[in-house]
Amino acid sequence: MENVYVDRLLFLDGKYHLYEADFATQTFTEIACGVYAKELEIGWLVGESDEKVSFYRRLEDKWQVIPVNTVEVDLLHGQIIYCQQGLWYVYYEEKEILLGEMEAAGNRNWWPLFPERARIYFVLPLGDDKFVLSIINPNRFLMQKEYQGALVLLSDASSFWGEKIILVPLGNDCFEAYDYAQPLLGSADEALYLKELENGVFFWSQALKCWKKISLQNCYVLANNAVLMFGQRKTGFGGYYRFVILYKVDENANCIKICVGKKCFLGAEVKIGGWFYPRDIDKKLVDFDHPRKSRWLKIKNFFGLGKD
Repeated sequence: MENVYVDRLLFLDGKYHLYEADFATQTFTEIACGVYAKELEIGWLVGESDEKVSFYRRLEDKWQVIPVNTVEVDLLHGQIIYCQQGLWYVYYEEKEILLGEMEAAGNRNWWPLFPERARIYFVLPLGDDKFVLSIINPNRFLMQKEYQGALVLLSDASSFWGEKIILVPLGNDCFEAYDYAQPLLGSADEALYLKELENGVFFWSQALKCWKKISLQNCYVLANNAVLMFGQRKTGFGGYYRFVILYKVDENANCIKICVGKKCFLGAEVKIGGWFYPRDIDKKLVDFDHPRKSRWLKIKNFFGLGKD
């Protein structure tokens, strides 16, 4: 007969006793004893008070005991986390680790039902605008990274759940990206840019091995190597002159101005300022090496009315 264990909390002699009953051997073993006790869905709290208490739960064939000293205890991707005076800790690899303040890169209300969708993360201030980012991913792995500046949260366009990608500042408009606790890297098989209307555009730099912010306002990502910027300037008659600028973005996320026009037409080619640039829709690239002039631009050039 296999061992069958049952937990029981009994109130005896003015104290709470947590017992483990083994029906195979018909034995009872006392696990914990205290004047305070509380049952949680994930285990038991037993101790001298709600501020001096340990958490108990059975893992496979042994008991895990964590001196949490708080009643605010929860389970995140299999790891026990607990809050003391507004700061969260995790009991990770048999030791207590300070995480910091809890934040969410997803809908925090879904945590009880869909913990993998909540994307809970923690931020610990160190002073001098320095912080530590901590993430426990669904594989129970703890990632911690020190950084300086403010995190950027980008909406994940592919997510139905409203989840966000975390961008960690490295300085000089460079960032590391994390999807859960896994680094998000640029790849030729995937989009080489991250974009959000509110936070801007970030292109992958092959040389720097990071995401670099493109500081262009009112821009539209045309391809993995091209961006359009829409601008306007005042005229002398109180109106506005509107224009479009085509930029090339190289493999190191350097932004190079290519052409300016009043309008831009998109199709198999990009038509702007009298120039046509072929597009590879499947590879999400614009061919900047083989442009051709429009007939009208050729006529203007012939009469010296336009620039190449």
